[in-house]
Amino acid sequence: MSAVASLSTSLPQFDTTQAEQVIEGSIALTGNYGGAASHGDTLDLSLLGAQSQQLPIRVDIFEKSPAGAAPSGNIYRYMYGTTQANGSLSVFQGNGTEYAQASAYGSPPFAITGFALGFRAYFPTFL
Repeated sequence: MSAVASLSTSLPQFDTTQAEQVIEGSIALTGNYGGAASHGDTLDLSLLGAQSQQLPIRVDIFEKSPAGAAPSGNIYRYMYGTTQANGSLSVFQGNGTEYAQASAYGSPPFAITGFALGFRAYFPTFL
C-alpha cells in the first residue's frame, strides 16, 4: 500500500530556474491501491531533497512505457496533502473513473505492469 518516489539518476538531479526547482524521478508501486478514505497511496516527496519545505507547485506523473508497448490509458494525479510527506497518488481509468480501492497493482482491473511511472515535481525556491 505505498508508492515510493526516488530520484532519477540518468538526468541532472536538480534543475533550478528562477522561481522553481524541478526534480525528476520514478515511482515504485507496491502492495494494494489505497484505502477507502485515502483515494490512493501516500506519495512522500519530502525525501527528494527539494530546497523548499513548501508544497510542490505542480507534480506531473506519467507512464514510462517502452517502445513497442501499448500504454495503459490510465490517468495519474498527485493529490496535495498538508506537507510534502503526505500527498497521494490517485489512479483513474481513461474515462475519469477512479479505480476501486484496495485493488492489487498489476492484477485486474489494474494494468500497471510492464512499465515504470515517472514524475516531474516543481517546487518554489523563494521560500
